[in-house]
Amino acid sequence: MKRSVASSKRTALILKPRGSASLRAKGAALAVSVRCDDKRIYVAFDDGREVSKPLLPFLREASARERRNCRITDYKTAIYWPDLDEQVGVDWILDVPEDDVLELAGFKTMIFKRS
Repeated sequence: MKRSVASSKRTALILKPRGSASLRAKGAALAVSVRCDDKRIYVAFDDGREVSKPLLPFLREASARERRNCRITDYKTAIYWPDLDEQVGVDWILDVPEDDVLELAGFKTMIFKRS
C-alpha cells in the first residue's frame, strides 16, 4: 500500500474485475450459447438470461442447416454463421451499446486525438 498525495491515510489500488456491476446493470452480458429456428434466434447469456429476436433477412433466406451452423466468436461478443459468412454482435440481441459488451469482455475503448 502507498500513501495518497492528498491524504496521510494509506490507500490501496483497487482494480475492477472483468464484468463490472455497472455494465451488468445496463444489460450487457456475454453469449454462452445460440440456436435458431425458422422464425427466431435465441441466445443464452452468462447472467442466466435467454433473449430472442426475429431472424434477420439473411437468416430467413438461409436453409435450416445453414441457420443451425453457428457459433459464438470474438470472446463471446458475436455470433457467426460460417456457411453464410455473416456475423451479428450480441449488442444487437441485447439492445445495448457495443462498447458496453466489448468492455465487459475485457476490451478497452481507445480514443486517439489528432495532433
